[in-house]
Formats: sequence, structure tokens, C-alpha cells
Amino acid sequence: MAKNLMTFKGQLSKKTKEALIDELITLYKKVPEVKKYYNMMEAPVLDVLNNYKSIMKDEFSNSEKLFPKLRFSVANKALSDFKKISNDPKLILDLTLYYAECLAEFINAYGPKDEKFYDRAENLYEQALKQVVKHNFLAEFKPRLRALYANACDGYGFQDQLEAIYSDYFDEIEECE
Repeated sequence: MAKNLMTFKGQLSKKTKEALIDELITLYKKVPEVKKYYNMMEAPVLDVLNNYKSIMKDEFSNSEKLFPKLRFSVANKALSDFKKISNDPKLILDLTLYYAECLAEFINAYGPKDEKFYDRAENLYEQALKQVVKHNFLAEFKPRLRALYANACDGYGFQDQLEAIYSDYFDEIEECE
């Protein structure tokens, strides 16, 4: 991969500024992901974050009279796409935790019998806790982390599992305070 990047860099260095601009304009017009990337780079970061939160909410909340879409692939892509355009660990953590909160709300509302919902919410919760410890963000995220497990339903041991995950990190988290 590094070789390909070096080759690409070499190709770019041979082009004039005008040729590079023309090439970027062509990519912007022809490749939707490039257009989306550049449009988001110009938008305020909180607007971009809220856009991705909206995508997640739409997947796991019912809109008027419609059952939630429940597409993990869409929510996972939203998180992945945001990580590509933001290197702010606090915002990435916020979106990761929001994803877990959306899933927990769905679980509380519908009590699905499919374990994948519980497993995914638990995995996201643990990812969030790891990031809290790594970046020392306990002060900002502790209320949301505690609320998530405190408000979780008892079904299938979901609340107990979230509390256990929190407890696994609790000693490290308390050291961050």
C-alpha cells in the first residue's frame, strides 16, 4: 500500500496546480463520495456530527407509523464515514456512544429476541468505555455511560451486562477522575 501511495504521490507531483484543480473538479462531479467528502469538509463539524447521528436515529427509531429500518450496515457505515473525516476522538466517542444509545432505546422499546441487537449495543458500549479511558474523557461522558446502563431494560440480562462492562472499566475510569 505504501508503494501505491508513493507512486500516486509521484504522479501528482508531476502535474501543474491547474491540472490538479481540474482533476479534483472532475472527481467532485463524477464520484459521489468525493463530493460528499468535500461538502462535509466545508460544513461546521457539529453539523456533520448531527447529520451522522440523524442517520443512526433513523435506523433504530420508528418514524410515524413505520417500524425502524434496523440496518446495522447503514449505522456502521455512518460511524466509519465519520471516522474518515474527523480525527477528533471526543466527537468519534460521542457518535459511538450515540449509536449504543440508539440501540438501547430500540431494545427498551421493542425487546427484540435477536441477540445481535444486544451484542452490538454491548460492543459499542465497551468501545466507548475504552476510548473514555484512553483519552481521559470521564468527566464529560460519565453521565451518559451510567445513564445507558441504568436505563437499559432487564431483558436477556442486557442491563446486567452493560453494568458489568462498566464495572470492568470502573477502576481505570475512577483513576481518570
